[in-house]
Amino acid sequence: MKFRIVAPAVCVLASITLAEPLPAFFQSLFQKHQRQILQKFSGQCSQICGKLDIDKSDTSAISAVNSLLFLHALFTATDATDCTRGGILKTVYLWHWTDPNPRHFLLHLPDSAKLVAMKPPKGFEKYKSLADIDRLPCIYLGDAVSSAPSYYHPLCGEMFTFGWCSEREMAFNALLQILGFDCKIKQEGIHVWSEVLLKTARHDEPGTLLVISLDNTFNAVGCGKMRIKHQTWKDDVGKGGQVKWYNAVAHSAKQEGLVKNIEVSEPARLRIER
Repeated sequence: MKFRIVAPAVCVLASITLAEPLPAFFQSLFQKHQRQILQKFSGQCSQICGKLDIDKSDTSAISAVNSLLFLHALFTATDATDCTRGGILKTVYLWHWTDPNPRHFLLHLPDSAKLVAMKPPKGFEKYKSLADIDRLPCIYLGDAVSSAPSYYHPLCGEMFTFGWCSEREMAFNALLQILGFDCKIKQEGIHVWSEVLLKTARHDEPGTLLVISLDNTFNAVGCGKMRIKHQTWKDDVGKGGQVKWYNAVAHSAKQEGLVKNIEVSEPARLRIER
């Protein structure tokens, strides 16, 4: 599976100015630094390919594995603790719907206005404030590629983007879907992660699905084989009051269009490439 270039667009709440569409930017970033990326993930990729019996000649499948490892490394945190920074982009983990809610202490930069005192944007009228909104994929990803930090927290400092498990996995799934991956969000208990189906050129076990799991909260990657039908796998999202909504949002045409419309400015491109 290879990245594919998509058409540009515009995202609500994203602090973006010009230049390259977000999906195409991450595609070109992977291609430009592919040699170093392959070296970085060679051991982990070999373990996954070995466990899934992926032939060394199947360059498409191997490229897909490395692409997933790279995208995961961009956005993952390391644990579910407020202010934890993880991944290449140093995204911040922040809890939500707790008392006290750490998001109620956030300031919007550069004017240092309190998010809890700011009205939610159009389409988010059911929320009390900007601090209370669920950070949908276009918001999470748009902030991640902004030219300057958009937020400040007295305990966390300045940050570009933030979110807890559901927001991280919705953004991750939205991006993966645009890039051509077959993916879903799955829940167990109060936690969610992402699962991706891997397609190979040839496999000795017809009817067997190859699944890679990626947890963007705890920086965990796993894989395995499943002898089930594709639709059965797709429908199995676990149990939780919101997990079907997470998947519906992440895979919606609306979010796909908004994420495709996010543009990465020159300063942001340079920052992220460094």
